[in-house]
Amino acid sequence: MRIPRYRSNVQMTTEAPGRPMTARMRAAPMVNAIEAKANVFNAALEQVNEYAVQRQKMINETKRNEAIFGAKEGLLSLVDRLEADKNPFDIINMDNKTGRWFDSVAKIKSEMRSKVTQTDAELAYFDQQFTQNEISLRFQLKDRLDTAIETRAKAAVQSRNQQYKDKYSNPNVDFTLFNEESSEIGTMLNQSVKSGYMAPELIDALGRDTVNDIMKNLVTAYAGNDPNLVYNLKNYLDVLDKYAGVTDETFEGKAKLIERDQELAAINLPNSDWTKIVLGSVNRSEARAALATTMTAANKFDARLTKQLNKQSELTSNQFKNLKLLAFSADLSLDRNQNIEELKGKYGLIFTVPFMKKIEAEADSRGNIGGNEFQDLLLDFLTLNNQLTITEQADLESKILQQDSIFSTQDDPRVVDLLSKKVIADDEDTEYLEDNIHRLTRETYVKFAADLEKIGTDQDAETKDAFNLVMNYVKFELNMPDKDELTNVERVSMQSTNAVKAQLLRDVFKEDSKLTDYNSIVEQADKLIAVEKENVKRALLPLFGNFLEEINANEKFRGSISATSTDPGKDLEDRLLSLSAADQNLVAGLYYRLQGRLNTFIVRGFFE
Repeated sequence: MRIPRYRSNVQMTTEAPGRPMTARMRAAPMVNAIEAKANVFNAALEQVNEYAVQRQKMINETKRNEAIFGAKEGLLSLVDRLEADKNPFDIINMDNKTGRWFDSVAKIKSEMRSKVTQTDAELAYFDQQFTQNEISLRFQLKDRLDTAIETRAKAAVQSRNQQYKDKYSNPNVDFTLFNEESSEIGTMLNQSVKSGYMAPELIDALGRDTVNDIMKNLVTAYAGNDPNLVYNLKNYLDVLDKYAGVTDETFEGKAKLIERDQELAAINLPNSDWTKIVLGSVNRSEARAALATTMTAANKFDARLTKQLNKQSELTSNQFKNLKLLAFSADLSLDRNQNIEELKGKYGLIFTVPFMKKIEAEADSRGNIGGNEFQDLLLDFLTLNNQLTITEQADLESKILQQDSIFSTQDDPRVVDLLSKKVIADDEDTEYLEDNIHRLTRETYVKFAADLEKIGTDQDAETKDAFNLVMNYVKFELNMPDKDELTNVERVSMQSTNAVKAQLLRDVFKEDSKLTDYNSIVEQADKLIAVEKENVKRALLPLFGNFLEEINANEKFRGSISATSTDPGKDLEDRLLSLSAADQNLVAGLYYRLQGRLNTFIVRGFFE
């Protein structure tokens, strides 16, 4: 058998070996599958990239927002801190952008900007937001600071103005620098207008109100609760108005002004120079309204004071009456002992501390004083307190004293008072002098004899008229009392006036005297008054010492005033007001009596 040969019809192929030539598959599905797998991988890769981008974006935004928020918090905190700062003046300078605000803002920005992702876009966005916040808060702060500065500026102006007002509301102020201080106040007020924190109309009103307030305060402080002083201030304005418009350009005008000055000098207004200056310089209606208000208050106080004084006066009057009866009683004349404690119980309201010391010094170990010794002490005590008439004094003296001489060992104050009044009134009553020679010392008798003799000499009529006008001025300056019964303090003024007149008579009416007209005589009177005022102070010193002992004897008022007090009346009032309401009621009567006596020293310049 023949073996057949196989012939292949298959052509050569580029297919990979090992694959059946007769069973080939299509390549497209497989390719598609591979591509699909690649697409999934790429998509996943894109997601990863996108996530990374978004994550970074979120991080950047978070950092940026946190930095912006932190910066704003820092700015708000800075606003709060600087707004409460006591020195608002160097915080914001808008002109050159300097000050503590800008310095602190730069630090906050630098610190918070460093926390931002350092890309141009992120930094630019932060800068924009920071700037917006900073500007907004800066202007808020500036408005508040401007308000604070304005408030402080107004307060400073008002405080300085109040200082000025308080200073010149004192009647006893040294007003030599008033014009200079007024100019300073004016400059300050004008500057406040230029600075824009006070309106011009407000400044004008403030100026007017300040002067009027000073005037009102002065009237109240000077006149206080004394209706007489208020009335005399009114009289002062009346005289000014009466001669308003009069000048010294004519002889008649000069004469009118002399009349005006004489009328003003006759008005009893001691230590009132500053009060009169201010009162006469303000609007008349304002001045008279202030006087009316003060007069109403003074009258009410005077009514209360009078009621208290009347009650106190009744009690003291009864004790003096009984004490005077005791002084003339047979008990004392027969030298019967008096118990000091019993005397205190009966006469405690009127016994002064110095008098009690005199009684105690004469007492024995059992606290008794002999009737004769006590009667002798009562003569001086009752005389000093103006409780004896001249006849009663003479009668009591006759029980106690032996008349060994035509002259007395001490002056009778009532006789001296009456003789002083006669000299001042040009009453040449030598008969009264001779009738009372035994009630005067030799020195006092010789003085009054010379004074009365001078009254009877011939005097030029014109010079005499001028002299009388000057004497009215002298009486006013030395506060001469115009009443019959005088206290020891008032007696000093009477005797001082007498001394000035006596010397002025000798100076004016001596031969070849150059003192012939009002001006020359008043110039000489001023010299004598200046000397006599110092004499008055010396004469008042022991009397004030006695008064001070009485004040210090009461524990409620002890140490409240002294001879060096600048405003003793206020010091005494302040002490009263410092007490409890119960204590005030308890010592009210004593307070009013002390104030009344204190005023007699004040008006005579004792504390000047």
